[in-house]
This record gives sequence, C-alpha cells and structure tokens, in this order.
Amino acid sequence: MSYFNLFRITGNHKYVSKAESLLKSLLNVSQKENFSGHCWGYDHPWQSKGFFAERYSPNTVVTVFVALAFQMAYKYTQKNEYLEIAKNVSNFIQKDLTTIIDSENYLCSSYIPDNNWKVININALIADYYSVLHNSTKEKSYMLTASKYINWVVSTQTDYGAWFYAEPPKSDSITHDNYHTGFVLDSIFDYMENTGDRTYEEAYLKGLDYYRGNLFTDQYAPKWMYNKTYPHDIHGVAQGIITFTKANKYNSRYLKVAENIANWGIQYLYNGDGRFLYQKGKYWTKSFTLMRWCQGWMCYALSSYLNVLNKETNK
Repeated sequence: MSYFNLFRITGNHKYVSKAESLLKSLLNVSQKENFSGHCWGYDHPWQSKGFFAERYSPNTVVTVFVALAFQMAYKYTQKNEYLEIAKNVSNFIQKDLTTIIDSENYLCSSYIPDNNWKVININALIADYYSVLHNSTKEKSYMLTASKYINWVVSTQTDYGAWFYAEPPKSDSITHDNYHTGFVLDSIFDYMENTGDRTYEEAYLKGLDYYRGNLFTDQYAPKWMYNKTYPHDIHGVAQGIITFTKANKYNSRYLKVAENIANWGIQYLYNGDGRFLYQKGKYWTKSFTLMRWCQGWMCYALSSYLNVLNKETNK
C-alpha cells in the first residue's frame, strides 16, 4: 500500500512494480488451500487473550489488510486478477469465520475461525473491506453487507464517543485504546467514502474528537489507553498519522495534527537510520524493531500523509 501511495505522489511506475512483487509474495503464502477463500495470518505463532494461533493461521486483521492491498492494486493497475483475489476473500469471511450476529440490521463475525469473540475493530475492518468492493464493482450486495457490519460497530459506540475493544466490554481487559480506535474511525471514514452513505458521520466526528482528546497527550504522543499514558507505542504513532490524515477531508486542522504526531514519533522513536523503535515507556525504551508493527505501519502512515500533503500543496 505504501508503494502505491508513492506511485500516486511521484508517478514513477517502479513503485507499482515493487508493490506487485510484494503482492506475488503474499499470494504465495495465502492459506486458500485449507479454507474457503484467500486468507492470511502472521508468519509466527502468537497468543492473544482469546485464543492461540499457529504460524500462518489466518485471522481477520491480516486477511483484510492484504485484501485491501489487492484492491489498491486493482485501482492503480486495472488488472482484473487483483480484484478477483480480493473478492475471493469474502468466501473466507462468510464461510470460515463464525458469524456471531446475523440480523436484519447487524452482522458480526469472529476474529478467527471457530471462535465467538465479538471484537469491535475486527468487524469495522470487514465493513471497510466490503465497502471498497462495492466501490470497485458497484454491486449492491457488498454495500448491504458493509452497512450491516458498520451498523453493528456504530451501535457499540459509547455515549461519549468511544469504543471498547470487545463486546460486551468486560470480555476483554482492553478498554479505550489508541490504535484499535483508529482502526474503527478509519473504517467508518472509508465506508462513507466508498458508499456515499453519510449515516454515520456524526458518530465518526464524535469518535474523532474523543480520539484526539483522550488518546494523545498535549505533546502528540500516543497514549496506551485513555487512562494510561505509557507505553508510547509506534503503532499508535502510525495510526494517529493515518487517521488524522484521512480526517483532513473534514477539517484541515487535522493534517497538522497528523504532522505533529509524525514529528513526535521521529523525535522519540526513530533511530535516524531508517529504523523505528517499538515502544517508549516512562523510564525505558524498547529499542528493537519489528517489521510489521514498527516498519510496515510507519512506512504506510508516512506515505499516506505525504500523499495527502502533496494533493493539498498542488491544489
């Protein structure tokens, strides 16, 4: 996705070639043979509070972000093969994930197959995925599916504009945290942009105000949770840049907020040699680097910011 942003900024097709090379690598590790559609997981085993996942075991977060990358590839190359791969992901979502809620107005699916944990940002991401499919294909079924997922997500928003990590809130110890809130806000934004449905604009703007006021310090450092300042996590830096860059469409002051968050991240969590560090605590810094968590997200965040800055400068 970063390479496609750089192509949009520069017009240099070498970035499209680099992106397509990475997509080919991702396709090689799709778990489609073991599931109903294309799907992806981390290249390492991991333990969450709700489940244990083996290496490459697919989950919704990784799958949706890879699918969004293929959808970007279709947008910039118009190669139908990329759209078909992205569409095929729907088979994994509908057939392999647990459909926890399926009503006239709501859809809610699981984080991984054979699981009943209702994680809010997961379903926001699924709505994002379907809204992009609708934008690419104009198929009404995709918009209907996206709207039912996002409708459930918005229904879980608190009266003060926040989202818990899971529903019910007590099913997980995470309350209102930084980057998962950003995921939800970005998904609502993308849904509105891709479908033209502005039903959730008030919820989005209220959530955006909460995000800025409660999940970043006055110095633009990302807080861990609304009531816990430390550790400052590089993923929170990246997410803040992405979310406020998107929000520039609603108020130009948000692009400056994105810039200030980027500046804080570069000052405190960048080693000056291309490497972003993991976390900064009150008394310590975890100075190791993770390819996805640190590098991937900051690369995407900065390219997204530069993309919008370039458009604003050239107006």
